[in-house]
Amino acid sequence: MALVHLSLFLLTLATTTVAGAEWMTAHTLLDDQLRPSGWLPSRTELVHALAYSLSFLGILTVHEFGHYFTAVRNGIRTTLPYYIPFLTGLFDIGTFGAVIRIRDKIYSRREFFDVGIAGPLAGLVVAVGVLIYGFTHLPPLEYLYQIHPHYRFYGADYARYVYGPQDEIITLNPPLLYQWLQQWLADPRLLPHPYELMHYPYLVAGALGLFFTALNLLPIGQLDGGHILYGLLGFRRFNRLSAAFFLAFIFYAGLGLFSLHSERDTWLYFGPVYALYLLVALWRVLPSPRRAFMLAAGIWLAQLAVVTAVPTIQGNPGWLIFGLLLGRLTGIYHPPATDERPLSGGRQALGWLTVVLFGLCFSPSPIRVVTPTPERNAPRPAAYVQPMATPSAATAPDRTAPEYRWDLASQIANRMLEAGLSHRDVSEATTPDDVIGHATLPKADAAYVRSLTVLPDGEARELFVRHARSKTNPDDPDCCTTFNFFRQLVWINLYSRPDEEDGLPA
Repeated sequence: MALVHLSLFLLTLATTTVAGAEWMTAHTLLDDQLRPSGWLPSRTELVHALAYSLSFLGILTVHEFGHYFTAVRNGIRTTLPYYIPFLTGLFDIGTFGAVIRIRDKIYSRREFFDVGIAGPLAGLVVAVGVLIYGFTHLPPLEYLYQIHPHYRFYGADYARYVYGPQDEIITLNPPLLYQWLQQWLADPRLLPHPYELMHYPYLVAGALGLFFTALNLLPIGQLDGGHILYGLLGFRRFNRLSAAFFLAFIFYAGLGLFSLHSERDTWLYFGPVYALYLLVALWRVLPSPRRAFMLAAGIWLAQLAVVTAVPTIQGNPGWLIFGLLLGRLTGIYHPPATDERPLSGGRQALGWLTVVLFGLCFSPSPIRVVTPTPERNAPRPAAYVQPMATPSAATAPDRTAPEYRWDLASQIANRMLEAGLSHRDVSEATTPDDVIGHATLPKADAAYVRSLTVLPDGEARELFVRHARSKTNPDDPDCCTTFNFFRQLVWINLYSRPDEEDGLPA
């Protein structure tokens, strides 16, 4: 049996290491078409990936062994942790966590409380330690430039230029405890932009450690938080409160999925699925099917009422799966203990302190997918603020210098704006002749634009990836000598300017 636990641990170590390598390098095992991407992490990247996987698994392991040793101390037989590996090859965290099985019946509120609280507190101590180390050992910006070489072009002000509405970025929404540690410990000059947080292994591992701690501390059913609150309140009071928490959880998870303005197809195809979900998830909350049906209908109507009153409100559909697991597998009610004597004063104080810690670790939407909006009217990077001198017959501009490319892209953007054009007129279909025609360039500049290598967009993306990973082929052109790169510079210059269609002042 020990071999099973060890095998699962090693497999989970492998999956979390691969997942960490994906986050640290911004590359995945599979491409957008779910085909092998051909990417494999280098030795240096594996070191960063192991920093993530060992830190994250360390938090989970200490959490589970907190339960294990407390159970053993109370004479309760239990298994070693079962680790749950998980890997899609498309940016995930590499695991669904770990669980242990209690083999004996627990007879008292105190034992439920002790076993339940030991894991989250032990794991939280390690998670905070990982975050402290991460915030006090932030790497210089050069670390980020190795992942995104084109950020070097903009320097420390990269965040004002590199994000656009065509991007979808996965980022963390850290809880209060994370934010406080960051404010107290981190050097602001080295802090990554929130959109780049996933490249920092200790910060990601620590943030996920807080998330898993909060997840286990949810005061519902037989989660750790349920055991703790059951120990504090007793059987009847806790189970009433647990049902209320569960209903609020489901209510928030589905908030915003449907509204009175949703399209007909949304109601037609997804409405029945959601109705079935509510029935299945809530079936065990009330003792009869009729009441469960009425409860599901009531929650859905309440969600519609809230969305109608506040159209911008949005829950977190990601919680729906976890809500289904709670409703159907773990259950939302806590079984009674034979010994219902209240806890001692010290345990009660520790229990309520843990409730406060839950609030500090919990985030309603811990992981978000955002579409960023770059800052408009952003000035050029400091290195390129000075305009180029007008070339004379004796002195021609160095057309291999980044200053020349940036200044030419800026001139083209200015002339396009004067012609009533905007960033919407630059796309993957834009050709060198389109750019030259938009800007009416002098012959020398037009010749430079035409001299740039035009690559198919898929090939250009692969080239940029190889450059980012310093794995270029001998016959690869320099990224900066491609029209694809230059076209992006023009787009960035246009996007950072005012636009009447966006309602921004000139």
